[in-house]
Amino acid sequence: MTRIRPATPADADAIARVYVESWRSTYAGLLPASVLLRRDAVARQSRWWRDEIERGPVDQAVRVAEHPAAGVVGVAGGGAARCRALGYRGEVYTLYLLDDHQGKGLGKRLFVDLCDSLSWSHGRSVMVWVLDGNPARFFYRSLGGRFVARRAGRMGGARIEELAYGWDDVRELTALGRSSEAR
Repeated sequence: MTRIRPATPADADAIARVYVESWRSTYAGLLPASVLLRRDAVARQSRWWRDEIERGPVDQAVRVAEHPAAGVVGVAGGGAARCRALGYRGEVYTLYLLDDHQGKGLGKRLFVDLCDSLSWSHGRSVMVWVLDGNPARFFYRSLGGRFVARRAGRMGGARIEELAYGWDDVRELTALGRSSEAR
């Protein structure tokens, strides 16, 4: 069974691979190819993730989903909400799974575990931003996420829209995660 655990610096290369492969499959058609196909993307992400994890869990948490045969197949990261005006204390910054491991409840387990961890350091409320057009917005809604905001921006020269979903009390999510694990 795939296990969810805190990330270590030794996971940085595997996390980078998951991150880049997931970005390329998830955002194809939503972001410019020049953003998705950078040749140094895995190396850059590996350095970035190693630095983030080595900094420690002072304000952030990083979790991985580790499959017994495939290794790290998913990553979730979060910390303090970057947009305090919305009233949420914690924020999920990243949640990615390799395509072959989606649709099996693993994303839910990873998300719930991260939210539980964030609740210890940031309180019970949590939010996430998702690119409009990304099917993950349905995933967040299925977990009880409430639409709370929309913002426009630019990425790689392209105009983007992001949607924010929020949970006022992550205890509802953690109870949901425990009930799905019992099945």
